Amino acid sequence: TSDMSQGSSMMFSPRDTSSLLSSSSPMMMRPPTPGTGTRSSTAAEPPSSSQPSSHTGGTWTCDTIRQELRQAVSTLSQRGLKLAAKWASEQLIGLPSWAAERQQQRRGGGGGEGRGRGGIVPSDHKEGMVEDQTLYAQTLLDLGEYAHAAATLSQPSQDITIVSPPLPHLSSWGIFVRAYALYMAGERRKEEELVELREPLERTTVRNAYVTQLCEELQESYQSQSLDAFGLYVYGVVLKEAQQSRLPTTNTTTTEEPPPSTPPPQQQQQQQQGRPGPP
Repeated sequence: TSDMSQGSSMMFSPRDTSSLLSSSSPMMMRPPTPGTGTRSSTAAEPPSSSQPSSHTGGTWTCDTIRQELRQAVSTLSQRGLKLAAKWASEQLIGLPSWAAERQQQRRGGGGGEGRGRGGIVPSDHKEGMVEDQTLYAQTLLDLGEYAHAAATLSQPSQDITIVSPPLPHLSSWGIFVRAYALYMAGERRKEEELVELREPLERTTVRNAYVTQLCEELQESYQSQSLDAFGLYVYGVVLKEAQQSRLPTTNTTTTEEPPPSTPPPQQQQQQQQGRPGPP
């Protein structure tokens, strides 16, 4: 009983606890007052506004987002993350065009960062949009989506059974990506047809369906000197395929036996007399 009485005398009552908390140090119980130079050891510091930022004025713009996404696609492709690179490139081409961005800036009353007058899209913005399309087509090519990659760099068309001509202002990189993707799409289609056919003669008649179109398009690019080394390589592959397509698949010429040679008159006389002729 004495021990319990001693222990109870050492315990704090609720009133004593409240008085103890009220008399505690302000540094332990209250947050630091701004400007006093006192900081809490456990409180997380907010990000400083003096840190360098890649965004102008601390706000996101379409040009900034495009630069970030282009860098992301390049980095992801270098590391073999093909699906992630495709996703980033899809976000890139999904950004509003220059004309839509300019119109939105006019509605907001800000001058913005548009360059151009009278609603004319500057040439550098046009080239940038085409390069973004080429970057997206490159990610599709890496994934083996050949027909999709070729259609991305082709002009829009209502007929899905044909491949429309290429987009204007394509760079040598874009010409190569589209031509190589279209050629590989034809090769894949040819392999599928070969699997379905059983007759050997029918299998020899299967050809790449896009070779003729590629010959015409690459010939124009070659004459305008728009092909680089890789474009010339694809052009050579297409020309070789076209040359093989023109060769006859079967030997249709029938070999006729030569007419029997007529022996000379002296040999004829010897044969009529019953004597053997000279060997």
